[in-house]
Amino acid sequence: MQLINIINKKKRIIFFLILISFICTLVILIPLFQLNSIECPKTEIELTCTGFNSTTAYFNVSVFITNPNDFSMVLKKINISLTIPTGQSIGHLTIHELSIPANKKTQYCENFNISFHGKNPTLLKTKSSGIFEIQIGLFQKNIPFNFYINTNMMNMINEVKAPMINSQLQFGSINQNEINVSLSLDIYNPNSFNMEINNISIQLLDKQDTSYSSCTPSDVIIQSEKHNIIEETISISLNALNSDLLFLNSSMDIQFIIAGFAKQLPLNISSKINLPDLNTMLSSSFPTDVIIKGDYHPSLNGLIDTIILVVRNPNNIEFTVKDIQVHIYRIDNNQRTLIGNGSIDSGVIQANTLTKLTGEVLIPYTKVLLPTGLNLLPDWLEVSIRANATIKGLQHYIWVGMIAYQDLHPLRKDPDILDDLEIWYE
Repeated sequence: MQLINIINKKKRIIFFLILISFICTLVILIPLFQLNSIECPKTEIELTCTGFNSTTAYFNVSVFITNPNDFSMVLKKINISLTIPTGQSIGHLTIHELSIPANKKTQYCENFNISFHGKNPTLLKTKSSGIFEIQIGLFQKNIPFNFYINTNMMNMINEVKAPMINSQLQFGSINQNEINVSLSLDIYNPNSFNMEINNISIQLLDKQDTSYSSCTPSDVIIQSEKHNIIEETISISLNALNSDLLFLNSSMDIQFIIAGFAKQLPLNISSKINLPDLNTMLSSSFPTDVIIKGDYHPSLNGLIDTIILVVRNPNNIEFTVKDIQVHIYRIDNNQRTLIGNGSIDSGVIQANTLTKLTGEVLIPYTKVLLPTGLNLLPDWLEVSIRANATIKGLQHYIWVGMIAYQDLHPLRKDPDILDDLEIWYE
């Protein structure tokens, strides 16, 4: 009986040992089975450039990790580095640890800044590395990961906006050879980074690309979202006013400074220039005065009227007048009757002095002395002069006219016109 009890006791001990061994086996095998059946988490990394200025580019990195397993894991030693095609590192970000619950999606976002250090940033290579750490019971498993992302920055760089340029010309003083012109270029930088403008060349051309003036202003730097005004004074040939249309051509090299990287862009702008009204360019201190005098002498065929045209030119330039036509009318009771035609030879109106031009008109006696109504002589004689005038050397003429009234009173003595004009301007 005692032997039986001993045997039963040993059986129970063996049973418990087997049970314990089975449990231990399960405890060991189940975690090992889980470790061997791990599904790789889905990892997404988004790198976005949020903006840049002359020295810095601003980036946002977002890490999305989805854990499809029934147990949690930890992502450690996450390193994200940015390199350019030459292999030079331009940015680095370290995330020390991320806990990822079972069957959950975890998101991590962080901002960081980089500089391109003068290198071409059109292609950025992003290397991401880290370790997934899994702890099940007494067992731990580490899964390293590495992957690369290429980011094309060309679209971002191509979105750079060209400067806005407003050009203005103001015509100033004029002499016989040239016109002084004030030139202004208002340049606006609409970008968030600085730009340099180099190799500026400005030319004033006609339709045949004949250059009348040019200048090369100094290089300028325009701050982000700021204006810079370039001002120059140039002289253009007076012959430029012979052109129907002028163009202001501006060429320059634009250098954009983006996060330490310089990108160059050539720029050419052409704008039409409205030619100035000559009246606005002449002296306004004194008017250009014209006096007409008629000196009558009898002849066999009638009265010869010697027309004296006196012009005082207060400007620094000479004028040319041609096609000077003279028409003389008699005025009777406010009625005009043409009685004579003539002309004055073309001439040059000298600068800053008095110029006298003369011509003759024959008036038949029948038209002067033949009574009209009750008058033997006319009430007045009207002398009308028309001519083409321009600045000497120009081809564009303007049609001008002037009218004077005379009487035939035999006792009137006309003053000396040149003396009178000199007295008026003293």
